[in-house]
Amino acid sequence: MTTIICDRTGMAGDSQATSVYGISATTKLFKLRVGGIVGISGTLVEGLVFVEWLKGEMKEAPPKMDEVEGILLRDGIMYHFDGHAFPMRVLDKVIAIGSGAQFAVGAYYAGASLRESVKIARKLDAWSGGRIKELRE
Repeated sequence: MTTIICDRTGMAGDSQATSVYGISATTKLFKLRVGGIVGISGTLVEGLVFVEWLKGEMKEAPPKMDEVEGILLRDGIMYHFDGHAFPMRVLDKVIAIGSGAQFAVGAYYAGASLRESVKIARKLDAWSGGRIKELRE
């Protein structure tokens, strides 16, 4: 799966995509023209359709999101999309998604930066790997 972590200032994530065909590198964090950063976890194709929907300012019907989660950071406010295209505002200090999420959150609360949190999660989660990307709002 993946590790994406977000606080009110930015987002970081790994770049490993795992499928029945093997492991490859991909992008899971995106800047939106309308402002904000989005990170995705789960089925890559569904995630990319979700990102395109956000880029279109959510004017069309929401995409199918059976196997994808997303985080949107806009104007210092975090939103979680979990299996549907309804944004749930996150009031916590940090949110993470993917198979390495809990490792990253634990590292963050222990004092690690966003990037360091993903680095630690990569060591502990077999499904997270590759280069770390970090975006600031």
